[in-house]
This record gives sequence, C-alpha cells and structure tokens, in this order.
Amino acid sequence: MDNKNVIIAINKSILEMPSIAKDSKNPQGWKYRSIDAIIDHCKNVIAKNGLVVIPETINATTKIDIIEKEKYDQYAKKNVTIISRLSTSSVLVCYKICHISGEMISAIVPGESQDYGDKSMSQAETFAFKSMLSKVFLLGFEEDADGK
Repeated sequence: MDNKNVIIAINKSILEMPSIAKDSKNPQGWKYRSIDAIIDHCKNVIAKNGLVVIPETINATTKIDIIEKEKYDQYAKKNVTIISRLSTSSVLVCYKICHISGEMISAIVPGESQDYGDKSMSQAETFAFKSMLSKVFLLGFEEDADGK
C-alpha cells in the first residue's frame, strides 16, 4: 500500500503546528513542556489533516531497587536508616500514524523513567509519546530561559 497521503498529511501538520512554550514547573523549579500542553497544541492540527495516532507497546520492563539511606533524625538525635523503593521502567512503543485513507506509517520510540512511587511506567510511556510527537511533527519550541 502506498503511504503518500499520510506523508502529505504529516507534512501539512508540520507546517501548521504552533510552537510550544515551557509553561509548567516541577517542584525543583525547572520549566518543562507538559504532555497536556503538547497534546493541546497538536491534536487539532493532526486531526484536521486526517491523522490518528495509535500506540502499541512492543516491550515494557520495570526494575525495582530497594535503597537504604542514612538520615539524621533531629527528634531521636541519631542517624536512622530510611528504606526507599525506586522503580525504573523502560518501554518501546510503536506509534501507528494512520491517515483516514487507510494508509499508515509507524514510528518506534523508546521511553524510560525512574520514580520513588508507582508511576515510572506511565512516565516512561509519556516520555515516549512526547518524543514521538516532537520528532515526527518537528515540534517547534518557543525560546526558553533555561537555555540561557
């Protein structure tokens, strides 16, 4: 099957895609582009050009490490051992970029994340999705102060 229509639609989407500012801040104060902001900027342009993105996870792994740290307890006036759970997740996702004509191309993208809670897998999936959108649709980013 020819995929000319999907390539043309991606090209039109690239030309119409607005730049995205770093409008979110993490607890440490670093600015970043949230997945919500990226989706909000992309979805109408992608849909208008007859495209649909369907993810399929090819591989997903999670490794759990138990970490012990010494910390001074000011109330007990002594060092205590703190035990934490660190999860590291990796995914490999195939994004099928489908055109309403039935044509399709695929983009295979990895994602990885670490989290002290239970969110490393969803964070890895989010990173993979942001990465695919950025690379396939050549997302422009407004100038950021972090770069200076």
